[in-house]
Amino acid sequence: MTKDEALKLALEVMRNQGDVSVDEWIATEKAIKEALAQPEPNYKKALEVWLDKTEWVQETVKPHELGMHRADVLKQRIEEASPQHTWVGLTDEEKASFWTADQMTQKEWDELFVVIEAKLKEKNNG
Repeated sequence: MTKDEALKLALEVMRNQGDVSVDEWIATEKAIKEALAQPEPNYKKALEVWLDKTEWVQETVKPHELGMHRADVLKQRIEEASPQHTWVGLTDEEKASFWTADQMTQKEWDELFVVIEAKLKEKNNG
């Protein structure tokens, strides 16, 4: 039973109850009416929106998703749909295209590329 249903029932019972004083009855009825006038907490509205916007997940459930939370199903489907990016480094030919005899030796360039690629892989893979 919801808060509103309980308060409405209590109000109805109070109206039919003869054992309370008029002042108690008026004070209680006022309190109940004020409680009924209170807006629903925001989390309820957020839940309603979430359920409405994710109903399609429930309607398109796959056997291996049974028992999973909607949020987990959404996450899994997004991950499955996202293309997996495989890191591609520089080829030996691309590395060699930077090298000139005047600047650095091939060995120095190779060492530099190892450091650069390590840093890029760190940044690329998080």
